[in-house]
Amino acid sequence: MKNIKYYFLIISCILFSFAGVVSATESTGTSSAWNTVTYDSAIEFNAVLNSSGNVEATWSKYNKSNNFTYYKLVRSSTVTSPVYPDNGYIYYSSDVNVLSYTDKSVPTGTSYYRIYQIASPSRYCSEKVVTITKTAATSTVTDSSQIKLTGAVDNTTIKLSWTLVNSSATAFKVVWGKSQNPVYPNRSTDSYHYLTLGETSDMITGLANGKYFARVCIYENEVCTKYSNEIIAEINNASDSSQNPNTVIACNDVYAPICGNDNKTYSNACYAKKYGITNYTNGKCATETTVTSPTINSLGITLDKPLNQMNRDELIKVLINILIALLSK
Repeated sequence: MKNIKYYFLIISCILFSFAGVVSATESTGTSSAWNTVTYDSAIEFNAVLNSSGNVEATWSKYNKSNNFTYYKLVRSSTVTSPVYPDNGYIYYSSDVNVLSYTDKSVPTGTSYYRIYQIASPSRYCSEKVVTITKTAATSTVTDSSQIKLTGAVDNTTIKLSWTLVNSSATAFKVVWGKSQNPVYPNRSTDSYHYLTLGETSDMITGLANGKYFARVCIYENEVCTKYSNEIIAEINNASDSSQNPNTVIACNDVYAPICGNDNKTYSNACYAKKYGITNYTNGKCATETTVTSPTINSLGITLDKPLNQMNRDELIKVLINILIALLSK
């Protein structure tokens, strides 16, 4: 009984420590008129840099019981975790149904964006901070009269082809991503292929389920001068179980190492897939970081992923399993 009480005490302390991580608060040096900041994981926030060099920000609707006052969109070029009002704001709205804003004054360089939901004097903010890097050559010119793109989806592959009108271009950048208007140089959400010798077709392979946006640009003097129209492609591969959170992938412990495209060594291809890795080569990585299915050895509990990659609900389930295992000993 003494041991059980000891284990209860340890697990209770762990639970409280995880709760503190998920619902962290922070006092600010110049915000004495406000309550401490509440970092709310339920607030959804996203921001992307579009082809015109503007940042399109969106967020979820305020849903607290206390009275809503404002949305405040904060941007900082120096503070990686900006706070309102310490770091000011670039936009506010007192309409609870306004859930987006386009920042047309994005500075060149790196900026950090975050949304605050105010119910004065309470401040709720998104845990997520979006980092945007704008280069001097962000703006793009779309001219489908010179370069026209068509495409089709085949399983997990997007097949693209394009035609040129009144152009003798021989070099192209195919750009794609999960945000509209992909560009080169790439945003953090974009990827590219470089094609030369007048090639006018390309394939983007090994894609996970989801919606993708693709364009091709004429590449001259190390710059994308004109972009094609945009193709929107939907990958919906029924066999892609890594995209279905309700599908459990059961892996054996046969050691057949592979090197994933994240430069990590996985014990076999099955475990790589559990971590979302679909592109890999056989054998260990040259500079390896080994990833296997983690376990709590003394209790015989196998985890789906490392503790530091779990959300709050997943951590609580693990702790409950630990408690059950301890009580059964």
